[in-house]
Amino acid sequence: MPPNDSINSPSILESLSGTKPSVSLDSNIYQSIFDHMLNGMAYCKMLYENGQPCDFIYLFTNPAFELQTGLRDVCGKRISESFQVFVRVPRNYLNTLAT
Repeated sequence: MPPNDSINSPSILESLSGTKPSVSLDSNIYQSIFDHMLNGMAYCKMLYENGQPCDFIYLFTNPAFELQTGLRDVCGKRISESFQVFVRVPRNYLNTLAT
């Protein structure tokens, strides 16, 4: 996960919703929720080849994601680079994730 100062929590919300949050809360609150939630979370960008999903890039993860998956320092990397078993995953799995 990138250092806390490189993650602007309102931009996380903007990324997820496509808009600025209507409620103005201190960004430290969002960061704290993200960092301390029990559920692992990874926000990713799907990559397409010839119109079909082929891979994705981790944009950011939280500490619980790292703890639950064992994957560390994956932000900015493709899943195919960070998770070697991925090359054996059926492509219809990516289609499901892309919807």
